Amino acid sequence: MSKQKVSLFSTIVYLLVAVSVFFLCIACNSSSDHITAQASEKGFQGNIVVEVQVLDGKIKAAKLIESGDSDFTLPAIKTILEQAVKNGNAENLDAVSGASLSSKATIQAIGSAFAQALKQEAEKAK
Repeated sequence: MSKQKVSLFSTIVYLLVAVSVFFLCIACNSSSDHITAQASEKGFQGNIVVEVQVLDGKIKAAKLIESGDSDFTLPAIKTILEQAVKNGNAENLDAVSGASLSSKATIQAIGSAFAQALKQEAEKAK
């Protein structure tokens, strides 16, 4: 291929990449219908702060924002957060043996955040 054809081809490829990135950025920045809420409860050594994202009355994502408890409790907290997402709600979450106080605080925080998000979602629907 001649230099001119290679240059034209490269320009077209760069233009297509730029347009794709532009539309990807627009899609990522579009407003989401998810409702996000945080709640905090006292664990064994400190506060446990969680955040839940709710869509259509179900927990779609949950994450730990802060834990004042030891790193030993982090796997237990993660397990409970995963249960909440899998269940889609804050009901029937199982405490993890060996981290009972942290588990209970996490479950309570998820329940509080979920209730807040449901209330916000109901208000938004009005």
